Amino acid sequence: MAAFKAKFGINVQYVALNSGPLTQRYEAEAQSGSPAADVVTMSADTEFMNKMVSKNYAMNLSSAKLPVFKLNTYPKAYKQATPDGKGFVSATMGIGAFEIIYDTKTISGSMIPKTFKDLTKSKYKGLLTLPDPTASATIMSFFVNQAKQYGDSVLTGIAANKPQYFNTISAAGQAMVAGQGGSPSRHCRP
Repeated sequence: MAAFKAKFGINVQYVALNSGPLTQRYEAEAQSGSPAADVVTMSADTEFMNKMVSKNYAMNLSSAKLPVFKLNTYPKAYKQATPDGKGFVSATMGIGAFEIIYDTKTISGSMIPKTFKDLTKSKYKGLLTLPDPTASATIMSFFVNQAKQYGDSVLTGIAANKPQYFNTISAAGQAMVAGQGGSPSRHCRP
């Protein structure tokens, strides 16, 4: 940030929050008329950004004059349109991977899950560790996409296996490494 200030003369304060607390904080600050943030980057929550643009709490990217972000050349597949279709509320800046992580000391051979849908099998009952989708727009988006790919039964099937949920991706991973929540874990990590 010192290099940014030296080059542009602008003070920057970086605040890192999970998407749930970030959206709550930004909306509360915007409603008060005093948002602390000039720039917000977050993952996978186009609905939230549409809401912020419709309330004039955030700028439609189509009207932003960003020299390095030329919307007329930015790939259309990576721009999320406003509800009225007259602009763009957000743009994909990166794509992350989700992984299946398991304990190699207790899981091997046919027990190794290959897909998210595999985790609906009863052999995983009581053995799943997951980040809480209600605490993160990223994880919620992942779950929604899995339901689109495999059908809603994948979500009810995983729920039937009684996963242990954690508030963050990091906490789910740490729990798995510590041996909490059973042997194999589904740790979604972007």
